[in-house]
Amino acid sequence: MPTFSDVDVKELKTYQQLFLYFVPTVANAGFINLIVVVVRLHWFEKRLKKLAPTLLQSGSSRSKDAEAQPAKFNADGPSEANTAQMHSSASFDNQLKLNNIKEGFSGDMIASSRTMTTMATRTQPNTDKFPLQTAQKLYTYRRRANAIEGQGHAITEIDDHDHFEHADDEDNQTDIARHRTLVSGIPLERVASSMFVLGSYPSRSQERQTRRTISLAKDPELPQLSSQASLGRNSKFYNLTPEDREALGGIEYRSLRLLLKITLGYFVGLHVFGVICLVPWIQHADPKYRDYLKECGQGNIWWALYTSQTMVNNLGFTLTPDSMISFRDAAFPMFIMSFLAYAGHTMYPCFLRLIIWIMFKCAPKHSSIREPLSFLLNYPRRCYTLLFRSRPTWVLFGILFVLNFVDVLLIVVLDLHNPAVNTLPGGHRILAAIFQAASARHTGTSSFNLAEVNPAVQFSLLVMMYISIFPIAISIRASNTYEERALGLYPSNQEELDENNGINYVTTHVRNQLSFDLWYIFLGIFCICATEARRIMDPSEPGFSVFAIFFEAVSAYIDERILSIRFLILTSIMETRIQLRGFETAGTLKAFNREDIQDLLGRIPARRGSHDELSAQPRKFLIDVDATLQSLLEREDTDRNMQITIEDVGPKVLSVGTAASSGYNRFDVRGTYMLSNLLQELTIAKDYGRKHIVLDEARLSENPVARLSRLIKNSFWDALTRRIDGSNIEVAGRDPKDWTDDPRPRIYIPHGAPEQFEYYKGIAKEHPELRLDVQMLDENITPDYVRDLNSKPGLLALAIQKKYNESTQKTEYLGVPFVVPGGRFNELYGWDSYMESLGLLVSNRVDLAKAMVINFCFCIKHYGKILNANRSYYLTRSQPPFLTDMALRVYERIKNEPDAMDFLRNATLAAIKEYYSVWTAAPRYDELSGLSRYRPEGRGVPPETEPTHFTHILSPYAEKHGMTFKEFVQAYNEGKVQEPELDEYFLHDRAVRESGHDTSYRLERVCANLATVDLNSLLYKYEVDIARIIRTYFKDRLEIPPEFRTESTKDIESESSSVWDRRARRRKVRMDTYLWDDEKGMYFDYDTVLQKRTTYESATTFWAMWAGLATPHQAAELVRKALPRFEAYGGLVSGTEESRGAVGLDRPNRQWDYPYGWAPQQMLAWTGLLRYGYQEEAERLAYKWLYMITKAFVDFNGVVVEKYDVTRPIDPHRVDAEYGNQGVDFKGAPREGFGWVNASYVYGLEFLNAHQRRALGAITPWETYSKAIAVQDAY
Repeated sequence: MPTFSDVDVKELKTYQQLFLYFVPTVANAGFINLIVVVVRLHWFEKRLKKLAPTLLQSGSSRSKDAEAQPAKFNADGPSEANTAQMHSSASFDNQLKLNNIKEGFSGDMIASSRTMTTMATRTQPNTDKFPLQTAQKLYTYRRRANAIEGQGHAITEIDDHDHFEHADDEDNQTDIARHRTLVSGIPLERVASSMFVLGSYPSRSQERQTRRTISLAKDPELPQLSSQASLGRNSKFYNLTPEDREALGGIEYRSLRLLLKITLGYFVGLHVFGVICLVPWIQHADPKYRDYLKECGQGNIWWALYTSQTMVNNLGFTLTPDSMISFRDAAFPMFIMSFLAYAGHTMYPCFLRLIIWIMFKCAPKHSSIREPLSFLLNYPRRCYTLLFRSRPTWVLFGILFVLNFVDVLLIVVLDLHNPAVNTLPGGHRILAAIFQAASARHTGTSSFNLAEVNPAVQFSLLVMMYISIFPIAISIRASNTYEERALGLYPSNQEELDENNGINYVTTHVRNQLSFDLWYIFLGIFCICATEARRIMDPSEPGFSVFAIFFEAVSAYIDERILSIRFLILTSIMETRIQLRGFETAGTLKAFNREDIQDLLGRIPARRGSHDELSAQPRKFLIDVDATLQSLLEREDTDRNMQITIEDVGPKVLSVGTAASSGYNRFDVRGTYMLSNLLQELTIAKDYGRKHIVLDEARLSENPVARLSRLIKNSFWDALTRRIDGSNIEVAGRDPKDWTDDPRPRIYIPHGAPEQFEYYKGIAKEHPELRLDVQMLDENITPDYVRDLNSKPGLLALAIQKKYNESTQKTEYLGVPFVVPGGRFNELYGWDSYMESLGLLVSNRVDLAKAMVINFCFCIKHYGKILNANRSYYLTRSQPPFLTDMALRVYERIKNEPDAMDFLRNATLAAIKEYYSVWTAAPRYDELSGLSRYRPEGRGVPPETEPTHFTHILSPYAEKHGMTFKEFVQAYNEGKVQEPELDEYFLHDRAVRESGHDTSYRLERVCANLATVDLNSLLYKYEVDIARIIRTYFKDRLEIPPEFRTESTKDIESESSSVWDRRARRRKVRMDTYLWDDEKGMYFDYDTVLQKRTTYESATTFWAMWAGLATPHQAAELVRKALPRFEAYGGLVSGTEESRGAVGLDRPNRQWDYPYGWAPQQMLAWTGLLRYGYQEEAERLAYKWLYMITKAFVDFNGVVVEKYDVTRPIDPHRVDAEYGNQGVDFKGAPREGFGWVNASYVYGLEFLNAHQRRALGAITPWETYSKAIAVQDAY
């Protein structure tokens, strides 16, 4: 019983999980059928105690004169209205003989059974009469008294109208006391329904089957039966003597008892088998699986027990939130769980018969168990609903094999290039596909994220789920003992359809019509899904969905073609074939109009300027780029900023010529959004030097969500990609903040990279016009050394790779690429890169995400840390550490590549080195609290900032020393002037910049003293990740090469997971002690100097949820108390208004304070909320953030900026802070957006369902959307 739930099973209490363990077990079909066997045995035993205890003896030991043994006649009449009551006495035989004589039968043909039956047919409603039985019956009569015992009965055909009048023979009276209507003999069907063989009075179809019988005398396991005993369809017995019935009754009883033991052993054994297989595996498997269970709060043994149950019982609940996706690369459990799913569901009859067959073959020839085993194999449906004869069982197995083979084949073939599937190696992929095929129809578990697989696979699984019960149903119907019409069994000579019976007439036609054409539509939809898979899965085309294909196929079938999706040629052919099928089904072809002919034969040329031409879809425009661009800007760009926005007051309409008319006919492009899209398309065309273009109208009216997603994926990432090598050193090497008298391109090479030094020296020599200055850094980098470099600022070298150029037959050096935050940057920035990597992975740009990890490892190896950015003045400053999570996310996408393990090893070694040398070393580590701080070293004024930025700080000191402003700055930077207060100020200023939150009143003048929530959450994640990596991927021992050791760890040759686990636990305890405020329900920064918790409320409190640091109670408090304080119109604010305080001319806004929201705060909060099961909150926040971005994108010419005012509904990209906003000053068209906002957009869309995406595309505010959903749910 596969199921689904909106409750995370792992979060349930133990007793609730136990409830979900036992209830499905007793609700399992195998268990219910087992109960049926018990009930039947009880019925047998009840009757046997009254009537025939001697029948329990085996056939081989039964006495020859068993029939002669007296049996008391039951004179109570029928026990039920619809069952036969058996009688057995000599007086009854005499009475029967008398009645036979009355009806004209010879005395030689006396009815042969001591178990005569009363009429079993029920009376019709509102009548006291029995219905007439018009069919002819076969009856058996006793041979003459001297007939040889065991040779059966003569068979005579009589009319069912003949009946007897039978009198009760109490007191041996010969007169008839009352009348009972009796059949004139014993029908063979009633013989099969005699005292020990369950059955019912036959239907007409049964009566017709009695002639098709097989002799039971051929059965070597039933030698005691008479020669005339025969077997009809559905395990029904005919021509039985009384001895035959007694023998079969005893065998059937003993078979049922044996079957009860077998089915009970099968049911319990299957559960035990699963546990026996899964418990040792999880205990000795790769530690990553146990780590994952630990993260989910589940024990290894309990997981094995529960998983075995959920697979056998087809429950679908799992203790891990991603079902079985995390275990799909483990071959053994995939195989075992697939077997359990099959054995517990559709393969159950096959395995059950196999077990009985093996027992029969292994049983000794003269064993007493052999007879009931043979009975179960040959006449299975007499004993058990889900046990079939050999042929139906093989048919069932064949059908199941074909269905599952098709499923597996489709998953493997259609997803060959899908990273959601092809990340697994071949063998593991096939096993995971087998598991998914079993799960789709049986358990409801999954080994793949079905939202990401090929749409054709999704559709095939849909069809397979729909028909999952058919194989069992077919086998039951084919071997149905009772032949119920509800199971679809009808007489072979069905009557003509009665057209006067309206309901029957209509339902029959509906059934036939669906069976005739429904499969054709389904096949067509599947083929279209397979052909159009790429477009269906492309998030930039949200309107191209499986539902749209359903709609299009059905509309084609009924000859409507309501939608106007542009398909591939092959798809159009398929759809046309569906349409023709609809024509054929209609029985006649309608008169073809112009549209019909065009659908079938292609578009017919239209006269230029005609109505047909004007109404043709889709519309395309022929545009003169320069002329149209000039006209557009003159008319619509009224504020002359090279953008068309809602603030422009132009006519908001421009007429353009259609391509079909060569520009002769004109069409109006209206509205800000379409006109701004036209401006963007023309600007890009001009950038590429195009003079004329043909532009599809769909580009102008494109869904804004699809448009922005497409731009990010296809344009923005490439526009933000950089590399450091000879190809761009002239641009990248020139520092825009070089305020010296001789600015020139300059690059610094780390001491450990002499090969790069020679490479850049060669470039400088070959191209002297560059004036490239190549410098080798000292091995020992100190704050004073870095200060001295400030007079010659330059670029720091990053990782470079060698590639052999076959055309030049030379080895070339190529810089490892990276993504920069915005268009004006050329440096690799620290935590920007992590946020960008989340979007890159969603956009399938794994190469760029991997390359940035490689660059980070290079920086740590050679510079000792992940730099704020790769400029010389950042050598002593780091940034928030995200490396382990970034590396793990990339590794999951590349783990099948040959160098994947080396990649993960290098990233882990680099993270360990940075952990020791930066975050747990002086001055950043606070010994007293055991927590870490942002506290970089440095001298003087931060060189990347213009000194005039600090005029209000430095001017009083310049006046104090009698110097000009410039003289004082120089003297202070060179250490000629000592000002401890300034040193303290700039210590905190550098710390703020290292934190990435520059600037904020939360951190101003105090940052270097704070053990912040964000930094320590990141380090907790570092510790947990490193422990997991070492335990899972390196067998709990990671060797540390000398180049990755620090001064404090030079003697540590290897690392183990236990050390890092302890560090994570200690950090959590300290954060709970110093940072957590249970009353306010959030984390606060801790001042290590004042030794007290601060009171500034920051959105970084949710980083604890992202890191998995918070307990469930703390997470609930964060959602209940903290979330409402930060949630605004457009998502989360960085801090609360109360914490920021009043702002004005003397105290301006800071960009990381209220009312501004930033992409990192949003993304980490969404992830953290989802991690703790708060899906609705994560969806709501993601929707609000994406709505704000989309609204600004639509209203302001495609703008995507660095940060937003999340409290402004209209123009949130307008900010009033000291650094303004990045990404607003483009001309005509946005070329790159902004790095982490681009990432937040595509990453956030992953949190939304299809309905929310459609609402977002319609620019629907969250409040409007939520109200509409509430109204819909109310109905």
